[in-house]
Amino acid sequence: MRSEISLVRGKGILFTDIILAIFFILVFWSGLALHMTRHHVFLFDWTNSAFTYIHIICSLFFLALMLLHIIAHLNWFKGLLKKGLKNRSKITILISLLFFSSITTGLFALFTDNSSIGLHHYKLSLLMMPFVLIHIMTRTPSIIKMIRKNYLSPSIK
Repeated sequence: MRSEISLVRGKGILFTDIILAIFFILVFWSGLALHMTRHHVFLFDWTNSAFTYIHIICSLFFLALMLLHIIAHLNWFKGLLKKGLKNRSKITILISLLFFSSITTGLFALFTDNSSIGLHHYKLSLLMMPFVLIHIMTRTPSIIKMIRKNYLSPSIK
């Protein structure tokens, strides 16, 4: 019998979340660098357009991984719709709203030449940062436990 690998269940979601965290860092770093180059603060002698391409490419990968993450936790969102805010993480709700707003303003900034929308995108993303870090840090013990259980040999556990 062939075993299927799922990126939204079991060990697969752990892999997806780890890669998601890496792309989160890349998107945040490239967004900050892009903002800084617009203020003529250059990093690595790279141009604004170089950071634009890096930010867009990393953001597309990040968005795809976020969709897998949302699919993996779809029951949480369904419960939110059925039962309301009771017993739901307010941080996760806030991140979801800020994430949707950040994606929307990012797409508008990409397809229009409106710098004020780009600035809103930047500010929303900065606002979202501490909440994402809290979201990750509160789940880190569970992630470490899953890594130990699924990937480390018994002598290392």
